[in-house]
Amino acid sequence: MNLAIVDDNADFRHLVRRVAEPMGWRVDEYADGALFKARLGDPIAPDLVFLDVLMQEEDGIEVIAGMAQHGFAAPVVIVSSADPTYANIMFELATAADVTIREMVRKPLPLEKLRHLLTLPA
Repeated sequence: MNLAIVDDNADFRHLVRRVAEPMGWRVDEYADGALFKARLGDPIAPDLVFLDVLMQEEDGIEVIAGMAQHGFAAPVVIVSSADPTYANIMFELATAADVTIREMVRKPLPLEKLRHLLTLPA
């Protein structure tokens, strides 16, 4: 199981990695959306993506657009500590582009919720 964490918050990426790896996930971290988008055509695609809404280089909305262009099939968990309006816009755009959103969650993310998201089937 491959997990991609696309978030400019290093502490959040580290937390998700520390929880996910013992659960059997292989984890790739991306500090911004541009780095992740550059890897969308790779042969080993993630089975699940944790995607932040607001990032420096390219935000989650731009990443969703790239996912739609590549026919990206893995489900996405939208994570944000920003105004929920942005996450809602991202959800609407993803839905319109046939990108599967598994859930939208707010940071800080409780450990129980994180574990739950990582145990759901991809």
